[in-house]
Amino acid sequence: DWAYGINTMVRSSEGHRFNADDKIARIRTYLRYGDNKGRSYRLSHILSYSDIGHPGFISSPSYRRSDRLTQYIQGHGFYPITNGLSMSHSIFLNKFDTHYYPRNNIPDDYTDIDQTYYDDLTVGFRSEMLITKWARWIIMAGSDVDVFNSMYGAPSQLSVGGFIQSKYSIGNGWNFGSGLRYDYRRSNPGGNYQKRIYTHLSPKINIMYTSRGKRAFTLAYSEGFRAPSLSELYLYYESSYGLITKGNPELTPEKVKAVELTYEHPHSDAWYWSISLFHNRYENMIDFIYTIPVISINREGVTGMGGEFQFKWKPMDALIFNGSYTHLDMTDRGGAPILYRSKHRGQVSIRCQMALIHVQLGMQAWSEQIYEDFINGSHFDFPIKELPNRIIPEFTLSKEVSDFTGSLHITNLLDTQYELIQDFPMPGRAWQFTLTKTIK
Repeated sequence: DWAYGINTMVRSSEGHRFNADDKIARIRTYLRYGDNKGRSYRLSHILSYSDIGHPGFISSPSYRRSDRLTQYIQGHGFYPITNGLSMSHSIFLNKFDTHYYPRNNIPDDYTDIDQTYYDDLTVGFRSEMLITKWARWIIMAGSDVDVFNSMYGAPSQLSVGGFIQSKYSIGNGWNFGSGLRYDYRRSNPGGNYQKRIYTHLSPKINIMYTSRGKRAFTLAYSEGFRAPSLSELYLYYESSYGLITKGNPELTPEKVKAVELTYEHPHSDAWYWSISLFHNRYENMIDFIYTIPVISINREGVTGMGGEFQFKWKPMDALIFNGSYTHLDMTDRGGAPILYRSKHRGQVSIRCQMALIHVQLGMQAWSEQIYEDFINGSHFDFPIKELPNRIIPEFTLSKEVSDFTGSLHITNLLDTQYELIQDFPMPGRAWQFTLTKTIK
């Protein structure tokens, strides 16, 4: 059994600001084969080209642009070996050819005019083994490898991971899950910089209780690990508004210990809700701070606490309510401010499915965020300021006629002026029309 798929996309936009226009073209194809023995093989290819502007900030507009040609190729195979034992393998290649260049109409005093070329290549491999031969016990083990190289041979990066995880059914609605992952990363910046190697072993456990096949309680503990990226270690550049950003070769890996409690309650097909509470304790969290120069640092300790609530209510076939709310309280145990993180975020949508047309009204909201004023403040003193809370509504109309589906999506319905990052305004009211034809 063979299957072939293709998807194309072309986009052209003038943007909502000077030098924020873009032109994007993308084509995705795949070829898939499966047989009656449970084996399946898939080859996917994505080719895309983009030419976009980088607007910079309002007080210091940028004339920089970039064009990029991207290719992504992935092969995936799955096959059973014996009853209760199967394997899957995948390999991918991701290649970026990027050219940064200035606009034609640059002012005489504009200094960021150098043309830069990047030719980056990432190759990865992942292999998994699934064991289901025991009635109560499922085990999965595997490994993954990523190799990054730039056009100059350096910097380069090798990431290797191995993992094993299992789920065991104790009985009477109880399940126990566990996992262990090993990570290895070697970063080679080239030149006179020292090669760096990071390793870590991360355990994960969880226990779940299901009542009457519906209500479910889950208590989970996990540890996470993130090695610093090449840019966080060695990036060095001066922005168009004169702020120098520099990596920090002395960075150490970020680690986190997390505890989460979740309760899910699907009352029926028409009414579902869930709530989760979490506590994350970070050590050596990697973050940028605004100094001279702006530099990556390790925060000694950060604590994140909060919860999330989700619901879906369908009182009748023609009416559906969806919503979620998240509370996040991030604190630096040394007293330093945590920037650009809202404590409260939420969204809600109402969908009415009438015979003539489908109508959906939604909105998202978030509370205030604090930031360091690195543009208007001096380069030796970045005062703490606040971005206000916002509620942004959106509206969608959709209609199905035969094999065609058309939808009109209007974002930022009230054309509100707002910023998520200091001095970088978000788009105003935007209209998008989508037409889809299904070929059977």
